[in-house]
Amino acid sequence: SRYVRNSMAEIRCVAYRTAEEYNVRLLQDRLSEAGLHPTIYPDGVHVQFSRDPKEAYDFSEPIRSEEGVSPMQRQRHVYFFQEYGSFVSWNTTPAVDKFLRSVVVPAEKNSARVVLSEDMDCHIVDESSSRMSAEGIMLMSAYASEEELVQEQMAFSQGITMSLELEDREEMLEAVLGEIEPILEDILQHPPSAEVCRRIMAKEITLRRLVNLKSTLMDTPDVYWEDHDLEKLFENTRDNLDVPRRIGRLNNRLEHLHQMIEVLKHDRQERLSTNLEIWIIALIAVEIVCTLAEKSEYWEEFRWEQLGRWFRQFATSPTPPTSSPPEE
Repeated sequence: SRYVRNSMAEIRCVAYRTAEEYNVRLLQDRLSEAGLHPTIYPDGVHVQFSRDPKEAYDFSEPIRSEEGVSPMQRQRHVYFFQEYGSFVSWNTTPAVDKFLRSVVVPAEKNSARVVLSEDMDCHIVDESSSRMSAEGIMLMSAYASEEELVQEQMAFSQGITMSLELEDREEMLEAVLGEIEPILEDILQHPPSAEVCRRIMAKEITLRRLVNLKSTLMDTPDVYWEDHDLEKLFENTRDNLDVPRRIGRLNNRLEHLHQMIEVLKHDRQERLSTNLEIWIIALIAVEIVCTLAEKSEYWEEFRWEQLGRWFRQFATSPTPPTSSPPEE
């Protein structure tokens, strides 16, 4: 970790995105069954414990010494955000995080194929206020109450989970671009089918909906409107994680994706129009032949039975022998 001036201690802070969202009722039940006593907040669920759950003991890890440890370092806090399908653990061990990931599985909606995580540098500093900077999260060492610590950690956590959701959307876009680029490179030799075009268009629409309609990535949660300090802390976290710029970049790339899809649609329409023109020309040619044939005396005497006899005679006629080259 980086050297941080005024740092008194460092604690572990890791965020996980395991699903699109959580079922709050199921999540609350599962946490209660695990003996974690959840507290429900407007935007999330909080659990706090000083000893690791017995199911999460990892005897390969060194035992934590409580001597000379501040109360903030003794307490473990975990914040679950139903809207983002994510949770952020503070001062926990990897074994506890693994246990928590197993706890939330029944409450997940649209579980993630790959769990995303973000490890944050977090320092307890001898300062009068908390903040986030290029060095990481700076938690002030003295809080007026435990609730004040929880509120600030939740503001930090919510900003981090937004960054994780955005990372998930960025990876979805990369997957779609990876699918469409080979098609564009080989469009002349192997034009895409209608099914391929529809599938890519559906993915683009889904991405736009997730980023611009369903998502709250650019919104400040209502709970912070009444507390300017928490709102400032949340926005400070979001800005330091470059969320606004990344959203703009993501939308620009979505525009490029849309242009690529328009190229595919235009190419397919051109090919369909060309094929239709060929069929029209062919039908016109057949109509002309039939019209000319009707005016022919031979056509008046023609019988389909004669055509059948000619075909049979041609099929049964012996193949003429091939002549060998003259001898010298």
